[in-house]
Order: sequence, then structure tokens, then C-alpha cells
Amino acid sequence: MAIILIRTLIIFLALIVAMRLMGKRQLGELELSELVVAVLIADIASIPLQNPSLPLSYGLIPLLVLFCCELIFSGLTYKSIHLRKLLYGRPNFIIERGRIAQQAMHRNRFTLDELTQELRNQGILDIASVEYAVLETNGQLNIILAPAQQPVTAEQMHMETEDTGYFSILINNGRILRDNVEEVLGSCDGILVPGGFGNRGIEGKIAAAHYARTHNIPYLGICLGMQIAVIEFARSVCGLADANSGEFDEGSTHKVIDFMPDQSDEINKGGTLRLGAYPCHIVPGTKMAECYGTLDISERHRHRYEFNNDYRALMQEKGLVLSGLSPDGHIVETVEIPENDFYIGVQYHPEFKSRPNKAHPLFKGLISAALRHAERG
Repeated sequence: MAIILIRTLIIFLALIVAMRLMGKRQLGELELSELVVAVLIADIASIPLQNPSLPLSYGLIPLLVLFCCELIFSGLTYKSIHLRKLLYGRPNFIIERGRIAQQAMHRNRFTLDELTQELRNQGILDIASVEYAVLETNGQLNIILAPAQQPVTAEQMHMETEDTGYFSILINNGRILRDNVEEVLGSCDGILVPGGFGNRGIEGKIAAAHYARTHNIPYLGICLGMQIAVIEFARSVCGLADANSGEFDEGSTHKVIDFMPDQSDEINKGGTLRLGAYPCHIVPGTKMAECYGTLDISERHRHRYEFNNDYRALMQEKGLVLSGLSPDGHIVETVEIPENDFYIGVQYHPEFKSRPNKAHPLFKGLISAALRHAERG
């Protein structure tokens, strides 16, 4: 049994390498020689598995020969257009200049039912709207609509367009691709991280907060967004590599955001949201004071976890300004980084008091800072 398992693994790896070198395609996209090789590979690979007494080379050597033949054959067809047409055929117009080419359909054994089905698959219900339909050598039908049916382009409307570039993946299978953060956020003039619950997407938000802080991009963190800013600062500036929130990682040794001791563990956390309006005293000389134009405010809350006061001294020593506190000084309501043009996190929800004709002071501040950032380029 062990020998069969080992042989299976070796054959599997050999097949993966062979198919990878042939090119990553779907079965329907294989050319004739590639399809023949694929069928033969499946048959040859089973020989040493069906008869364990045969040497493993009985399967590996034919695979190597087939692979070499495919490379040589591909090279020849690449060099010779006549050989390529002889073996693979050539594309055929099934519809040309709006007319169905009956002879081409008959030659390719392509029925009208198949044609209408292919058109429906591509969202085309009226065959009269098709100018050209080309049957490719791999069996794919490519459609070119009549000029009157084609969408209007920006060029036809004489509109100026900007190159948006190629999209970049920032999060893949829940993991942050930090090499792509610059591509995703580099063109931003402002970043806002809103409120929320649960741990999904948290590392991506922390990466955004880190990029905003280190590149002086205006940042506003609302509720969870403030907690994200605190976690990022604790990790990157204070050296607490596993800093986190008790909501996301109860096993963290540095829960800089936590369910506070005066919130009894005997109470169901579902009923412990801090809800409604609470007063806040702003520290003079801060960006918060500049935005509000006053030192005493009242804002609406909807959250459960708070800034952990055990880390106050350390974070203030490293440069984080606790710019808004509860009247008794016990609860941290807002934080900011004075070195940045605009980098503020608030534990409350300013959107609850913002209106289309009367924007909240923090949104005004963020937009103003973003405009300044855009002007600087």
C-alpha cells in the first residue's frame, strides 16, 4: 500500500508539472495536440498504478516523451501558419455583415439551434443585432454587434477619461497582501474607517490606518475606526506586536481596547452597549478643538468596548494625544496624532448628528484636509 501511495504522489507531481508547462487552460480551450496529449497522459499515468510490479519509469518516461513531443509540435505550429491551419483549422464567420453564412455552418456542423443558444448565453436575444459571429478554432463563438447596437464610448462623446490602472488585490483569503497597500491606497486623499462589530476585515482596516499615519493621509476613525487607530499605534509605535481588542482576540496579552472592568462580566454583553448622548471635554490646542471651535460637546454613542486605561501612559509617552475625555477624565473619547495634518479617531458616531445642509465639524475637517492633500499632490 505504501508503494502505491508513493507512486501516486510522484505521478501526481509529474502530471502537475507537465500540465503547468503546457499552459494553464480550461479543457475547452485546448488545441488539438494539447487535447491528445491530455488524454494520453491520463492513460499512461495509470499504467504503473494499475500494475505495481512494473517499474515507475514505465509511467514517467512516456510522460517525458509526450511532453517533449508537445513542445516540439507547439514550436512547429508556432513557426508555420500553414501547418497550424492544416491541423487546427481556421476561424470561420458564422454571421458576416449581418447575414448567416449557411455554408460555413454546414462545414463546421454548427446548427441554428446551437447558434441561437450561444447568442442567448451572451445576452443577445435578437440575431439581427449581430454584425459578425466568428467560430474560433477552439469552438468558442465571438460576437461583434452591429454599430447601432454597440455601446457609446467616451471617445465618441468626446469625453476626457483617466487611466484608472489595473486593480490590485488587498485581501486574499482573509490575509492582507501588504505589498499591494501602496497600489490600493496610494491615490487616496482621505481615509475613513467607520464603525462595525466582529473581527472580519480588521487587519485590512489596521493596514489602512497604518498607511494613513505613515503617509500623512487625512484619516478619520469612527467608533471601531478609533479602536483600529489605537491598535495600529500600539503595534507599530509602542512595540506591542500582538496588541488587539478583547473583542477580536481574547487571548491577546495587550488588549489596548477592552470590555472595561466596571462593565460587570456577570452582565450579558449584548445588553452593555453604551448608547445615547454623552458629554465630552476636548483638550485645548488639539485638532479636535480646532474642528469644533468649543471645548465641551455632546455626541451619541453605540459601542461596547473602550480604550484600555492601562495603556494611557505608554501611548501618550509615544506621542498619541488623548484629545477628548469624559468629564471625569475616566473614559477616552477621542485620540489624534499631532504630527499629521488630520488623524483623528472618535469613539462616538458623528454621522448621527450630521446633515446634508449642516455637515458635522469632523466631516468638514476631514474633507478640508483631503482637499489640501489633493492640492499638494
